[in-house]
Parts: sequence; structure tokens; C-alpha cells
Amino acid sequence: MPASAVLFVRIQAPPLSRRKLRAVLPSLLSTRLPFPVGDCVALYGGRSADGFVPANVVRKGDLSAFLAAPRSGSGASEPERVVAPGPALWRWACAMQPLPANSVRAVVHFDKGRGESLVAAGVGDELRSVVPFRGGADAAALNLSVALAGIGVSDQPPALMLTGSGADELRVALQGENLVSMAVPDAPETALDRALGGPGIGDLDFRVGEFADSGVAASALRPLRAASIVFFAAAALWAVASDQSARAAERELADVRRQRDEALETLAGRRLATRGASALAEASEAARMRRDPAVPAPDAIAWLRPALSAARSTGVRFSHLELRGNALSASGESPTPEAARAFADAAAAAGLRTKLAEAPVSVSGDGGGFAFYVHPGTENQAE
Repeated sequence: MPASAVLFVRIQAPPLSRRKLRAVLPSLLSTRLPFPVGDCVALYGGRSADGFVPANVVRKGDLSAFLAAPRSGSGASEPERVVAPGPALWRWACAMQPLPANSVRAVVHFDKGRGESLVAAGVGDELRSVVPFRGGADAAALNLSVALAGIGVSDQPPALMLTGSGADELRVALQGENLVSMAVPDAPETALDRALGGPGIGDLDFRVGEFADSGVAASALRPLRAASIVFFAAAALWAVASDQSARAAERELADVRRQRDEALETLAGRRLATRGASALAEASEAARMRRDPAVPAPDAIAWLRPALSAARSTGVRFSHLELRGNALSASGESPTPEAARAFADAAAAAGLRTKLAEAPVSVSGDGGGFAFYVHPGTENQAE
């Protein structure tokens, strides 16, 4: 599954029993998503000592399109597993390089062949931030800063592991960063494949519920007696035929929606959480600029890094940050509304197109934290 299609968030959850917690998690997650929680598949982890539950989220439309995509090779079919790449790579790195429980760790994966990379960061073995990114090795430093800004530890440099076919380029690009160590495993170009194919990642597999692998389910029929097999096989053939027809129609509709969304988002230069007049206006503006929207403007990274450093020092934590051209979108939590506004002001003052979309609102009910969302504005100023 592409890293950019998976959203990793940490949900602050009350101390409830496992059954009650599972019942309230979708409602808590809905406050952190730019799309309806019913439109996605969410995989939840266990509640940590500091009260956070990790969640890996993918939109159902994206998952359907991924499963329906043509694959090379004779007899190629849907994959048996669809695993979240960031968390899988994180677990593999933790197993490869054990660290003390309070150590800050980051894994930077740069794959030149696939054109998509990611940074995973956390403390000890606990994953706290996943940031997918596109671009060359020179974009890794910015996205490493973004990932570290989301883990809640502002004064401790990370131990770094570099993976992917561009690991050597990453080593050069990150030489000037404040690091405890920098390690490259054997055969770094195969690290992600090994992580995705390894054991102990069943809880990261999005093939659950309506997306469960039908081949796995069919294997349960094998122990039945011969007469029962004949009966159930006939019923199964009818059900499979009906299911395939329904899935084919669903995939065709998903393809149409995906093509529409991709055309609009290519023009806009970023993923659009909402549709309508504002999204169309933004798409028209990107088309008028005649630029590749996926590539940051030459000075944009240099402009943004001071604003990120200032935000990190005030306790701002990002769950998403994306820079396209000189247009910035971000979301996260801040200790005060003023801290979020200060970040938006600093980014705008540095020349980035951004504005605070709405006043931050408390996410804990007692003023302990404030959610905020920043998106590209039409002028270089924050509201």
C-alpha cells in the first residue's frame, strides 16, 4: 500500500476497558480525520502508558483501487495482505537495532524506484509519527524535522536508520543534522520488502471486514465431509458470482471517482479533503501557475524549517504537514491556540502561502490541548 494513502494518528483516549475503548475509538478518531470515519478502514493498536492509541487509516476508495489495480506476472491476483508500510518498517527497524526505552529513534526510507519515501519516528519502540514524502534525498531533512516535531520530545536528537535504494544519498544529505547515530542495514534497498513480508504484522493488515481475502476464507471449507463440501461449494459458487459482480461494479465506480479526484488533486497540487468551489478555485490557480505541484519551491524548505523549529520549541505537534510549491497545509495539536497561530504567522511571514483555517478547539475538554488545521491561503498572510 502506498505510504501516502495511509494516515497514522495517535488518539488521546480515556482509561476504559478494552471493550468500551473499542466502542468509542471511532468517535475519537473522527475528530482527527479530514473525511468521514465511515469512509475508511481503521486499524487500532493498544493504549500506551501516556494514554494514546495509535491508528492506521486508509480510505475505502483508495483500498479498493489498490486491490483492483492490474499487476504484472502470470496469474497475478489481489495481494493476500495489504500492510501499512510505515509501521511495518518501524517494527522491523526496532527488531534490527534495539535501543533503550527512552531513546528517540527515526527511520528514513528513500526509494528512488518507487518514487515515494517516508519517515517514521518515535521513542523507544513506540511509533509516534509517520510522514510520507516525495522528492529527492534533499527533502529528507525537512520531513525528518516534521516527523520529530510530532513525537513530543523537543530536546533529544534521534538515532537514525536509513533504508531504501537511496540510503547512500540520504547519508550524504543528512550529515549536518543533529543525530546520536546514523546506521544503514545490510541490503537497505530490500528493507521495506522484508518488513512487509515479515511475521508479527497481522494487526497492520487492512484486509479485514469487507476487504478480507476471500482465498483465506475459502480455506475453512477444507475439513468438511464430502457431502457437505458439495453443498457448500454450490452455495459458494453462487455467492462468489454475485459478490464478483457487485465488486466489479464497486471497482468501476471507485475507478471513476479516483480518476476524478486525481485529476482535481493534480491541478490543486495536494490532497483535497473537501470538494466544492474552494477546491476548484485552488485547482484553477495551480493550473494557472503552470508548475509541477508536487515539487517544493526552491526556497520553500529553507523558509519552513525556522517556523518548524519555533513550533517544536513551543510544544506544537504535527499529525500532517505537506509542502507543495510554496503552498503549505498542516494539522496537529498545540498547547495553546496562540502557539498554532504563531506557527501559521511565522510560515506566512517566511513567504509560504498558508492561513489558519479555523480557531483551534480543545481536544481534551479541559484545555489541555488544541487541534488546529492550516491550509494554503490565497495570500501570504495568516488569519
